[in-house]
Amino acid sequence: MGSDSSDGPDNGSLRRDRVQWRTLAGPVGVAILILLGGAFTLAVTRRGMSGGPDAVAYLSATQNIASGEGITMPFETLTERYFPSQAAAFDGRIPIVLAPPGYPIATGGVAALGVGDISATRWVNAAAVIIGLAAAAWMLMRLTGTWLVVAAGLAMIIVAPAESVYDVTQSWLGLTTGPASEVPFVASTLVALAIIAGYLTRSRPGWAIASVAAVGVALMVRYIGASLGLTLGLAVLIYGSGTLRALGSARVTLLCSGP
Repeated sequence: MGSDSSDGPDNGSLRRDRVQWRTLAGPVGVAILILLGGAFTLAVTRRGMSGGPDAVAYLSATQNIASGEGITMPFETLTERYFPSQAAAFDGRIPIVLAPPGYPIATGGVAALGVGDISATRWVNAAAVIIGLAAAAWMLMRLTGTWLVVAAGLAMIIVAPAESVYDVTQSWLGLTTGPASEVPFVASTLVALAIIAGYLTRSRPGWAIASVAAVGVALMVRYIGASLGLTLGLAVLIYGSGTLRALGSARVTLLCSGP
C-alpha cells in the first residue's frame, strides 16, 4: 500500500508533463518550421543567387541606392520609357520604373550597412519568408485552432508552385534563390490578410490602419498590390458591419485569393 501511494503523485506529474509537452509541441514545431524557411533561403544562396534580367536589374538598383545614387538604376531595361539619348543623359542614374522601388530600397538600405548587394538581398528575402510564414501561421491558427493544420498549411505555402518564371514553375521558397520582388510581396500580402482577418473579428480601428500599412508595403513592392487593396476594401465593405464575424476570417481569406 505504501508503494502505491508513493507512485500516485509521480504518475500524476508524468501525466502533467505529457500534457505540457503536447501543448508546447505544436507551437514549437511551427516556430521551427518558420525559422527553417528563412534558414533554407540563406543556405541555398550562400554561394550566390540565381535569376534572369529582372534579378540583374534589382541588384543594380540595390548597388545604386547603397552608394547614394538615389532610387535609380545604372542602365535601361526593356520596360523603361526613355529613348537612348535620354537614358544616357542620366549618367548611370536612371529612375526606376520597372517596378515600385520598395524592394530595392529595402535591399539597398541593408547593403548600405556594408554587407554587399547579394548578401543584403539574401537577408531581406529570408526576413520576408519568416514574416510571411509567421503571418500565415497566425491566420491559420485562428481559422482552425489546430497546430497540425497550421504546419500542413505552412508546408503547402513553402513547396506549392507559386509562379512560372521563364517557363519553370517555382514555389514561393524557390523564388528566394534570386532577387525577386515576389518574395516580399507574398509576405506583405499574408500579413495584410492576417491583419484584416483580425479587424473583421474585433472591429478595432488599429487593425484597419495596420492593414492599410501592409497593403502599402505590398503596393511599394509590386504594382499588383493595388488589387490587394481593392480586395481588402471589398472584404471590409461586405463583412465589416458585424454580421457573421465568426466566419469573417475564413471568408476574407477566400475573397482575397483573387490577387
